Amino acid sequence: MSVQPKTFRNLSKCFAILCVLAFVACDTPTKEEAVSASQEVEESELDRMNNAIIKDPNNLGLFLQRAELFRLEGRIDEALADYERALRLDSSHAEIFHQRGNLHYLNSKIELAVADFEKCVELDADNEGCLLKNAEIDLLLRNYKEALANINNAIRVNQNNAHAYFMKGMLYKETGDTATSASSYATAIELDPEFYDAYIQVALLYAYANDDLALEYYNSALELRPSSTEALYNKAMYLQENPKGNPLRYQDALACYRIIEEIDSTNAAASFNQGYIYLELLGHYDSAATAFTEAVTKYPTYYQAYYNRGLCYESLEREEDALKDYNRSLALKPDYTAAARAKGRIVDRK
Repeated sequence: MSVQPKTFRNLSKCFAILCVLAFVACDTPTKEEAVSASQEVEESELDRMNNAIIKDPNNLGLFLQRAELFRLEGRIDEALADYERALRLDSSHAEIFHQRGNLHYLNSKIELAVADFEKCVELDADNEGCLLKNAEIDLLLRNYKEALANINNAIRVNQNNAHAYFMKGMLYKETGDTATSASSYATAIELDPEFYDAYIQVALLYAYANDDLALEYYNSALELRPSSTEALYNKAMYLQENPKGNPLRYQDALACYRIIEEIDSTNAAASFNQGYIYLELLGHYDSAATAFTEAVTKYPTYYQAYYNRGLCYESLEREEDALKDYNRSLALKPDYTAAARAKGRIVDRK
């Protein structure tokens, strides 16, 4: 079911966007000093924990603390070993299954993760974290009925759980109920005005409906994360695909792509899309060729960029250069029909 703009046009009017900037003035240590100090703290803390466990080997809390230290250091196997030791001391501790399940999930051991999360809920039916992890896995497996049940149970436990409503939005989006999806995302934003991912998801729904409210949500996401290339790219795509009679929107899209390049100088897609706007929407062939050149410099196998630069050269009556680019494109993708036709067009004129 497609989204009709009138279905949720007024949702954004309900929310105020909180943006807090904190500035802390302090003497900043060098990178080397910071790393050295961090290592010393970690080593001394781990040594202290090891010694404490030697003295008190039946202390559940110590194993849990050390497991967390190992997790933070990326020593997953050692963290799992400590959770196993902790469970031997107390197998009725639901949160241990939750944390071990998270590590299994991180390691893509889904079956082990599911077993731990289900055991967690068996021991503690109100454990929000495990309920939502089960729901997340159900969503991945497209077990929508089970996912919704777990999400609703998490909301029953805590009606202010923004992440639960966000997941509900994902579920309804996947099942095609975009109006309910938007409503769920909106609730997540209401509960957590700094929920970046929720803004992005609502914006995508409005963008799909060609509704300019998409821009409001992309702008809100950018207030939270000014350097988000995701939000900038999606906003630019919406602007170039929905000019709505205003050619200045192409310039706004180009500005977004230029910001992306400032943030990520290797982003070939931002260069390519600038070329597309100059070529197809504005007819500025020299500027388009320059942008496509930047794209292939960043991504040498970008066969579409070679083809499009060839179109620029052809429009500029530089047919030999155009032919070279069509050949480059075909060398990278021999079955690229558009490049083959363009090459044939030039060959036929000779």
